[in-house]
Amino acid sequence: VLDAVLNHRCATHQGAGGKWNRWEGTGIDWGDWAISNEQPDFAGSGNAPTGDVFHGAPNIDHTQDKVRQDLCEYMKYLTSDEVGFGGIRFDFSKGYGGSFTGEYVRACEDNVEFAVGEFWDTMNYGVGLEYNQDSHRQAIVDWVDQTGGCCTAFDFTTKGILQEACGRGEFWRL
Repeated sequence: VLDAVLNHRCATHQGAGGKWNRWEGTGIDWGDWAISNEQPDFAGSGNAPTGDVFHGAPNIDHTQDKVRQDLCEYMKYLTSDEVGFGGIRFDFSKGYGGSFTGEYVRACEDNVEFAVGEFWDTMNYGVGLEYNQDSHRQAIVDWVDQTGGCCTAFDFTTKGILQEACGRGEFWRL
């Protein structure tokens, strides 16, 4: 299973103002235009993010046609018989719109048997974990729907409820 980190990418070179926002000599050469515009540390000149921001590295602007074209080609290569990945795990998939994930899966769907997104969101807390986690579960379902149904998602809602039930002895949650 390919671990696809498509939300953020560490740069290889510094651009204007000494910001790490350029990729050169990697086969996918991009400039600051490929970085969303809401991270001052990386001075991206792309569009606003389509999901949550990951603060540790430049966030990729998936609204750029060139970005999507390059990522589709790269995903096709990685899932081809030459390399051989038959499944994809999308890291930090809440960092960009689910429709883009759907586009990447459809680009290589002839070679992919399984695709799953890591749509990990904060659960609902009050005084401890709240009983009703419907909105959390619905956010995951909405993301899967945005992919066009071609990608599944980890069920972090059930994972969180199980963790709370076992860790705190709150078996009534089960």
